[in-house]
Amino acid sequence: MIDSDIELVVFDADGTLRYVTVPGQHYPIQPDEWRLMPGVRATMAALPISKLKFGIASNQHGVALGQLTRIDAEQMLVATWQAAFGRGAPPVLIELCACLPNAACARRKPGPGMLTSLIARYGVQPERVLYVGDLSIDEQAAKSADVRFAWAHDFFAASVAPS
Repeated sequence: MIDSDIELVVFDADGTLRYVTVPGQHYPIQPDEWRLMPGVRATMAALPISKLKFGIASNQHGVALGQLTRIDAEQMLVATWQAAFGRGAPPVLIELCACLPNAACARRKPGPGMLTSLIARYGVQPERVLYVGDLSIDEQAAKSADVRFAWAHDFFAASVAPS
């Protein structure tokens, strides 16, 4: 699932780790508006967590729109992380971009800013990083940051495939 030379795994949030339960809404505004994506918990349980570092990189423009506070967005990302592992979730560093979608912001995906910030904060080499996402902007951000990319549906598929 993960090459042995990978040191840092970074995940997108919405559409990758969690989905929104409110029809027509693209991201949660309230803590009860999301659930884990299928396969997330089983896949996370199979990861060699003692050998890996983890991050989340997520566009959160609902903050800029005044739909939720930055603290609320961060708390929901932490809750998502904890739900993905249950008890004993490993530490995670979170980078979020609260800019509007049309803002000229290098942090906002497809820009690489959140990924390069996580790389610097952890002090790892880009070639030892895997970014898991569900949209083409995630793939573009990974390419711009010179890190490997995996589609969420592929990364989590092994744990939901029929035996």
